[in-house]
Amino acid sequence: MKINERLFEKLRETGKTESELAEILKISTEQVRKWENSRSAAPKTEYLPVICEYLNVSLDWLVNGKEKETPNTAYNTNVNGGMVMQGTSNNGTIIITGVNGDKTITLSPEMMELIRIYDSLKVRDRINLMTEAYKLEDNKK
Repeated sequence: MKINERLFEKLRETGKTESELAEILKISTEQVRKWENSRSAAPKTEYLPVICEYLNVSLDWLVNGKEKETPNTAYNTNVNGGMVMQGTSNNGTIIITGVNGDKTITLSPEMMELIRIYDSLKVRDRINLMTEAYKLEDNKK
């Protein structure tokens, strides 16, 4: 399934319209319809974070059709996320362990600062930050 197909499937699923999406993106409804009716036309990259926020989906889902595995970070410190805070070490780092003890991650002060910054951002800015992080990660490979 392509981006276009996922986009319009989610629009229908959520009861949102092409004209509402066009208004949010500040483009014409005709342009949005082109994405649906063309095999080659697709939203510009700069529209993707806005579309994701509007449809309440991740960028990974919209682009690839699947969710990236959630990294074991402080944002998964609840029972549903499967992570448990284990305590704080002498140097101020936070140690997080999976409920089953399968993985332990130590958050350095720099990582905690990134989490603090992420937590302070609006949804759209979080999506932009994650988009850049995925690019950096892909370039590393």
